[in-house]
Amino acid sequence: MQPLLALLLLVGGTGVGCGGSEGPVPGPTPGASRAPRARVVPFPPEGEVRIQYRVPAGEGVLYRLQLDYSGYSQVQTEDQLNEPRRVSEDRKLELHYRQRVTAAPSEGEIASILIMSALRQQHMTSQGPSQQILEVADDRMRLQQNGEDQVDTVGSPRRPGRGPDALLGRPFAILISDPQGNPMSVDVRGRPGARAVLNMVPLQAALRFAQPAFPPDEVVPGATWQVRRIPASPVGSLGLTLDVEYRLIAYEELDGVQCARVLIRAALNAEDHETPLGFALDSVSAELNGEAWLDVATGQPYRLVMEDEITVRYEQGESPRKTYGRMSFSERVILDRLDSPPPADSWADGSKRFSSK
Repeated sequence: MQPLLALLLLVGGTGVGCGGSEGPVPGPTPGASRAPRARVVPFPPEGEVRIQYRVPAGEGVLYRLQLDYSGYSQVQTEDQLNEPRRVSEDRKLELHYRQRVTAAPSEGEIASILIMSALRQQHMTSQGPSQQILEVADDRMRLQQNGEDQVDTVGSPRRPGRGPDALLGRPFAILISDPQGNPMSVDVRGRPGARAVLNMVPLQAALRFAQPAFPPDEVVPGATWQVRRIPASPVGSLGLTLDVEYRLIAYEELDGVQCARVLIRAALNAEDHETPLGFALDSVSAELNGEAWLDVATGQPYRLVMEDEITVRYEQGESPRKTYGRMSFSERVILDRLDSPPPADSWADGSKRFSSK
């Protein structure tokens, strides 16, 4: 039975974890009136301002995370320099999730429950299976490989907690952040079958990379603060970190939301560079650019867009079995707070759900 034993018998299993035996978490009541949008007076604010990161309680807030990356990994041995093994890879991920606060394990930390609303991943690689598409939404789950359905199932009241019901409306991760919103850990949870599905997707890397950093102190336009981020592309598996600078450039309204607009920049060009994991790189060339809009009134990220291009070279082993490696990836991540539900029948790129073949 393929693949992954038909997703562990259509996402079954008896393990208990976050969202393991409990029912789906209720979402907003259909047709319920939305609370008035929080406002800051005066706006733009005057003088030094503290923009404090906060996670709402109650039903929480809905986010859409999009991650796209493409590139290649190449490895060749010393005795086969004319025959490099190159694997190209393209991944497109779209994740809809609801975030709400929960009890933190330690003082000075902020803990969030992440509850899944929808998920799509398109993964293409030059080694088989060459194309894989996973969609989980609208009480349906489908997995395709090379254009052929491997799993296609809908929820059933006679089998609660299985199929798409094991994922949709259920907590799938716990996010632990510091007071500035910097991710400290992402713990993916769920039944064994649900985790088998989630492990097909780089959720931890994407969620950690996409969280914007709030300023640690009071700020005025022109203020800067620094954080470290690990790229979500395969280059991040080497432990490469980027020292990222945030710069507050202005206060402005975006879609009627009062925001602090922040520029995001990072660059690294070095030889003989060692990553925090101890991986030795002969050279690294990296550049990251982006912007974030932080909701001044609520202390929530409203929008983030980042793009990066990274190339690394490395050598491993000793002659005559020395290995030469090269990785080069471009990446784009977008995080949007969805104050209104998105179209129920399509993804962010406009494609219809479950329409791909």
